[in-house]
Amino acid sequence: MSLSLDNFLAGLSGQQLNAANREIGKYLNTRLKHRLAAQQTADGAAFAPRRGKGGKMLKGFANLTFTRIDPESVAVGYNGRAAKLARTHNLGLLDRIKSQSGALVMANYPARQWAGINADDEAAIMQILQKKMESGNA
Repeated sequence: MSLSLDNFLAGLSGQQLNAANREIGKYLNTRLKHRLAAQQTADGAAFAPRRGKGGKMLKGFANLTFTRIDPESVAVGYNGRAAKLARTHNLGLLDRIKSQSGALVMANYPARQWAGINADDEAAIMQILQKKMESGNA
């Protein structure tokens, strides 16, 4: 976080910051869901295609997101098994899966980095914070 952003945040009241955090959380959750639906990474690139199967990757993940907001932070992500799968796909890791025959095999997933914040997201977040500061309302 840059010093200018720290100074900017210091200018918000607790009520303004809580309201901004709620709006930022909602925005980021919506962006995450849109990226999954569009099968795009945070930078707008298309997901690496599925091997051996057609169709969309990570169907249903949009319904598993959570948004956690507290006075000092906003988090959007996944819990439990969904978090493990999201991490594996987002970062492009190895994971053990069942093959069609039922045997456990290692699969190397390509990175599909839909979770993250791009320049457009940063601008939108700054706009939310600016609006809260200017309005003086929560």
